[in-house]
Amino acid sequence: MKVQAVDKFVDKLKKIQEEAEAALHKACDDMKCFADQTCAHVPEYKEGDQVWLSTKNLNINQPLRKLTERQIEPYLSHMLFHPTLLF
Repeated sequence: MKVQAVDKFVDKLKKIQEEAEAALHKACDDMKCFADQTCAHVPEYKEGDQVWLSTKNLNINQPLRKLTERQIEPYLSHMLFHPTLLF
């Protein structure tokens, strides 16, 4: 013996769950679209290419950090780097 009120309640919960799932998928797609717009294309480097070395995380013995050079002369890359590691 089924109770109609229980069936209505279950159907209502299923509908709410489907709407929530659709909203989450839409939010995920919107965030991906925004992230793709703001991310810059990273060039791919090969072994032997000349690259500039950033001094951002280097310990350089200079009295003032703001007076140091931002990048150091081009160096030959001796190994391949993953694109996400380069800034």
